[in-house]
Amino acid sequence: MKADEENLWVLIKNVYHFNVPRYQRPYSWGEKECSELWEDVLQAGRGESAAKHFIGCIICVKDGKDQIHQPLLIIDGQQRITTMMLLLEAVARSIEQQGKDFGGISAASLRRLIRNEDDAGNTKYKIHLSGDDQQHFENLIQNDPDSASKESTILKNFNFFAGKIKELEGDDVAKFYEGLINLQVVSIMLHNDDDDPQYVFESMNSKGKDLGAADLIRNYMLMKLSPREQEKLHEEYWRPIEKNLNVSGYDWLEAFMRDYLVAQKAAGVGQKSTKRIYNEFRRFHKAGKLLVKARLLDMKTHSEYYAQLVSPEKEGSPKLVYALKNWQDLNKEGPTPLMLVLYAGFKNNRFDEDEFVDIIRLIESYVFRRWVLGMPTNVRNDVFNDLISKLNNQQDEFGHDGYFASVEKHFCELGENGPKRFPGDKEFEEHLCEIDIYSKGKSSRHRYVLSKLENYGHEMERVDPDSLTVEHIMPQNLTSEWEEAIGWGDENDKMHKKYVHRLGNLTLTGYNSTLSRKPFAEKRDCEGGFGDSPLWLNQGLANLLVWNIKKIEKRGKTLARRALKVWALPYC
Repeated sequence: MKADEENLWVLIKNVYHFNVPRYQRPYSWGEKECSELWEDVLQAGRGESAAKHFIGCIICVKDGKDQIHQPLLIIDGQQRITTMMLLLEAVARSIEQQGKDFGGISAASLRRLIRNEDDAGNTKYKIHLSGDDQQHFENLIQNDPDSASKESTILKNFNFFAGKIKELEGDDVAKFYEGLINLQVVSIMLHNDDDDPQYVFESMNSKGKDLGAADLIRNYMLMKLSPREQEKLHEEYWRPIEKNLNVSGYDWLEAFMRDYLVAQKAAGVGQKSTKRIYNEFRRFHKAGKLLVKARLLDMKTHSEYYAQLVSPEKEGSPKLVYALKNWQDLNKEGPTPLMLVLYAGFKNNRFDEDEFVDIIRLIESYVFRRWVLGMPTNVRNDVFNDLISKLNNQQDEFGHDGYFASVEKHFCELGENGPKRFPGDKEFEEHLCEIDIYSKGKSSRHRYVLSKLENYGHEMERVDPDSLTVEHIMPQNLTSEWEEAIGWGDENDKMHKKYVHRLGNLTLTGYNSTLSRKPFAEKRDCEGGFGDSPLWLNQGLANLLVWNIKKIEKRGKTLARRALKVWALPYC
């Protein structure tokens, strides 16, 4: 390994070609990172810091052959070099289009830092990016962006720099150029025969956009393979994993890496620690029996399962879709490792659909009852990890009497007391009647609760809650008629605050704007009111003359008794 302080301009000029391996993440610098590079250039030009301005590290690999036109494989620094080339192209166009003078340098001289004029193919440009980024880059340099390139990060960052350069006036133009030629990097050259690129890559902490756990895991799995193997495994396994986990415009890749690892290890690895997830994955893979290809195949298969859990409507069976969507509505953070293990078991025919749905409902009851009581989730996760361990390591014994029976037994063994317990009927019913169900916690679940209560017993002919809104029978803002109806005089505000968001005061309706803050009798009798409603939740309201605190308490108890069946206890 050889490390040198080097001028970035000179480095780009002297290197024949930079090649970005397929396993590297796509070009991902945004305006934040581009702004930082822009400020680095300005500071270097103004002399606000050392004359030589350090902006990070570039790590490249040589294949051991000593040749003049030798491409270098970039394992760290591709974001920085790519962005520098975008900046150089923006300067070149400013010279051509605006006539700005950057130290007398020509646009053609700048372009020789971007292109190898006499070459064709992959080495025509000084850098060859991975995936679609290369086409976006070439379209930009040729000034012929297609429709896809117009939305690319490549073009957005070029436009950012073009706009900044256009604003430069007077002495700032010369100072900018001075800064541009004084940017310094630490250039680290490795040799495949003698150095460990992965170890060096992990040890460096360059400026720029932090790598996620998925980036580190991908590099770890592919970096030590030959370029041909890298290309093959990336296209057959890693690229499909990325595509599988880009669901509805959201990238679930990082969450999947954490949940996949927990699902395999049956032990927590932390919610947000990139380094911990990556280190645990390395230890897990080294200790396992699967080779790289087999591990990637397993990850690809589980990424398909994970995508199905993220978007359950793609599942064929309406019964299973309903169960998975209920779980999704309750567990708003996304799929869990336990559900990933269970879905894999279902797909591998360890249990049938009916048993899987029963297991989901039992786990759903456990989670919801604990949520109502405000019990900690870290303890719940320990219970889930124990269950994962049984599913993974005790398959024959665990499922001997049926998997649902085994899962039910697991929850029964938690006992009636203690932090891991499955909350009993009495405490669950009492809390459900009294808590603020409308705004409890960071992610409110009132729509989930009301729709589950409404659809109990006729799930296959269920009401779609997405077409309805949540209605406060006693409104959130009191009118004089409602103050009179509450009938607590000076205590009205206190009682209103205490009861307005309780379960007994909430329902579903398609006429929320019509009902608004009308007196109860009008809400009951108007068109679309409670008296016209086909919903089970509103049946009892049609026959009431008044609505007050006592009615809220009574209806809350009625709904809570139904909830005991909806979110049932295990049979112990």
